[in-house]
Amino acid sequence: MSKGGCRFVILGEDERHLRFAEKFLIQRGLAHRREIFLQPVPAGRGAGEQHVRKRFPNELKAIRSQSQFQRKFLLVLIDGDGRSASQRHQQLELACKTTGVTPFGSNDPACVFIPCRNLETWVMFLLGNAVDEQTDYKQQVSEADRRRAAISLADRCRENEIGDAAPVSLRTACADFNRLKI
Repeated sequence: MSKGGCRFVILGEDERHLRFAEKFLIQRGLAHRREIFLQPVPAGRGAGEQHVRKRFPNELKAIRSQSQFQRKFLLVLIDGDGRSASQRHQQLELACKTTGVTPFGSNDPACVFIPCRNLETWVMFLLGNAVDEQTDYKQQVSEADRRRAAISLADRCRENEIGDAAPVSLRTACADFNRLKI
């Protein structure tokens, strides 16, 4: 096992999200690849956000029961796509309530990353660019950029050096992850 002795389940919209989160966890030294379970993503375009909202309640319920016996955590990555992080949280809360699952709380062994506008906003910022949370930077980012940004995020979160210039959604995600104290 990794030095943290943790296992992670990653729920994301697509392969980009899964690989970013996986690289982030590995860089933090919290898990090896064999200790990370990547939830399969739907084929096709446009279904990722709905997939996350649909799967979230069951994944949260499962991680709650499993974390009683082992150090297991859920990391969720879902784009804001024009919505605020607060609005996305409300959607996830509604999905939980609709399925009879107690909504996500601060004591849960889980964190939710909600990049606004999308993951590429964070990538551009982490690579040294000025960004806003309304512009879509998707076409300006490569897979190599995403890997470098995931490494940068892991290092900055570890040192609590995300900075005031970071997008609000990025500062919130880093604080939420650090709340887990792992």
